[in-house]
Amino acid sequence: PGKGMPPPPMFGKAAASTTKSLHWKKVTMMNAGNSVWGSISERSKDTSINLDDLKDLFKKDTPAKKAVEKGKAEAKKMSKAISGKRLNNIGIVLKAVKLSPEQIRDGLLNCNRELMTLSVLEQLYPIIPEEEEVTGVKQEVGTDVEWTIVHDYVHVMGESVPDMKERILLWLFTYEFQETLQAAIYDIEKLETALDLLLLEKSNFLDVLAAVLAVGNTLNEGTSKGAAVGFSVGDLEKLCALRATDGSTLLEFIVKSISEKSPELIAFVDELAPVAHAMNISLSMVQQDVGKLAARFKKIESKVTGDDPFAKMLKEFRDSNAVKVAGIVESREAVSKKVRRLAEHFGEQSSNFDETVFFAHINAFRLAFQKALTTYKERQKRKAATKDRKPSRS
Repeated sequence: PGKGMPPPPMFGKAAASTTKSLHWKKVTMMNAGNSVWGSISERSKDTSINLDDLKDLFKKDTPAKKAVEKGKAEAKKMSKAISGKRLNNIGIVLKAVKLSPEQIRDGLLNCNRELMTLSVLEQLYPIIPEEEEVTGVKQEVGTDVEWTIVHDYVHVMGESVPDMKERILLWLFTYEFQETLQAAIYDIEKLETALDLLLLEKSNFLDVLAAVLAVGNTLNEGTSKGAAVGFSVGDLEKLCALRATDGSTLLEFIVKSISEKSPELIAFVDELAPVAHAMNISLSMVQQDVGKLAARFKKIESKVTGDDPFAKMLKEFRDSNAVKVAGIVESREAVSKKVRRLAEHFGEQSSNFDETVFFAHINAFRLAFQKALTTYKERQKRKAATKDRKPSRS
């Protein structure tokens, strides 16, 4: 007789298992087919394994229920003295420098260079407590408001280092002084080298300009532009724009003439190479940089009185660098005078004179002259080669 229909499926929610699961790939009666699993399944019903012990050993871990406290704990009051974004930023820096508020305080007051390195000072500068933050935190002292390390930091700095901003600025200046000074010296030296070359009363470059003037006056003879005693250096670029009937430029004509009659003048191309190094250095920026350096140094001079470690450190710094600062200020004034002289030297209007533009015009002419000279020399070589190839007449 057949086994009949299987029992109907149970409806409703199945009872939750109380044992841990063995995660295997299940073979059902449906897909067991003629496999051995049919007989194995029958034998498993009569196994000698103590399944009751199995269930006891592999019970699910039931998490202990948290005891419900009677009554709700009173919520702690959080400080509102520091904004959320600012609180986060200060916290990040304090974690990065790995110093407690007390260590920062002591490092600043005692001028401890092992603690207050350049990197630490640079990181601390943006998180110097604002006045309203210090006031807000101070008002919370003695209350039940909960503080973080950030609030401790603001409170300690406000109470013990009220001049923190000025102190860090001046200390940073002592760290960066040599680099700033050397950068200013470098710029001034590059400017002076170019200026000294262009301010010479006699030079190959001035003789080249004389040749250009002669050519220009010849072309402009009988016009309002003729009989000139000079011209704007910015007009040198026009020598490449004016073309002869054979297609060559006016600059090429001048290069050819100088090469044939006064080849020694060609040396100006190399002599004025330093102008290329100076054309990106602005006098106004040099004046500004040196001015900031001198102003900061003057501030240090006003803080050297007293016997505290910070005053002593600043005094030592001042004594070691006073001559250097005086020297760079003097150099700035000297190069400023030379720039004014340069404008007068070439008949430029000093009111709107820009030395960087002037240098750029000179350098562009120098490079254009060099290019035209190379073209001329190559042309001469080709002519010579052609002449050598021609058969001689017997």
